[in-house]
Amino acid sequence: MNNTPLVSVLIPTYNRKEMLKRALDSVLQQTYQNIEIYVSDNASTDNTIELMYEYSNKDKRIIYSIREKNMGPMYNGSEAYNHLKGKYAIILCDDDYFLSNTFFENAVKVMEENENIVIVRGIVKCFNETNNNIFIDIYNSKEYIKGIDYLLNYANHKGYDNITSFFAMFRKSAADKTQVFQRALPSGDTWLWLYLFLYGDVYFLSNEIIGCYVTHNFERDSINVDTISNIDYMAELIVELKSKAKQFYPNYKKEIDIKIDNIFAEIIVWHTAQLCNVIGKRKSFSIIKKKEIIKKYPRIKSKVFGSLSFSIPFKFILFGIEIDEKFIQLFFFGIKINIKRN
Repeated sequence: MNNTPLVSVLIPTYNRKEMLKRALDSVLQQTYQNIEIYVSDNASTDNTIELMYEYSNKDKRIIYSIREKNMGPMYNGSEAYNHLKGKYAIILCDDDYFLSNTFFENAVKVMEENENIVIVRGIVKCFNETNNNIFIDIYNSKEYIKGIDYLLNYANHKGYDNITSFFAMFRKSAADKTQVFQRALPSGDTWLWLYLFLYGDVYFLSNEIIGCYVTHNFERDSINVDTISNIDYMAELIVELKSKAKQFYPNYKKEIDIKIDNIFAEIIVWHTAQLCNVIGKRKSFSIIKKKEIIKKYPRIKSKVFGSLSFSIPFKFILFGIEIDEKFIQLFFFGIKINIKRN
């Protein structure tokens, strides 16, 4: 164990005792043993503390820290990152968990054999606990991808698919250079990957389903409203990311301007689309039109409203039926009829 590099696993948590237990167990079942698990508790009130004392007393690799008051999820995770000591790191959301017990071992091997690799990822299973839908987040990814290529093609699903949440191991020395964790950014996973692409390359374990990403619908209202309300912070990041990318890769200056605008536009499209589902299309568009980032970047404005104008909230179905926990929805020549279930 002493001859192998330390891997730090950060698990920020709040009031998810049972899910946290599942996440912890999935880390402890890894074949790779030289790990530290840093659990940062954002002042939970659901007896998480008893669970963590039980685990940390049994396994000294587990470090448990509980805050006196809830500081919000972004600060909780970002501040806790500063305590990690590993050469490599992983952030695991408390509701997610690993399926492969060899992911750590395989990822470390890849990065130890190639210093240019800063991210190792794999296939992720996604599970929606509201409707029990499951899908595998995989497209046609290449195994070895240059960082600049990934940045310029991020999320185009043609070998450069998005990295689901924080499901990847990364080289901590490179992540430190990005300073992402010093900012407590909304959607911190996206920023981490975008900035890390500047410092090295990506390896994709194409034959390994490494974990399960769990999605929920609860709390989405406040999350999406808050994100859109503060979305102008992206304007500063656009300038910085473009500047750094051009500094590292001067031969790609024209592509960098266009591609990075497109990436940010896609991020805003996603958040605006979610907001449309919460407060309606008219109110959402009214909010987003007033944002400085929309006024400042014509390409982003065009992409956002071009993508959303004809996709939300229209749904034309001649005949059909959809059933969920609360309603039976009947569709007849585009008319939707909701029937409440008993």
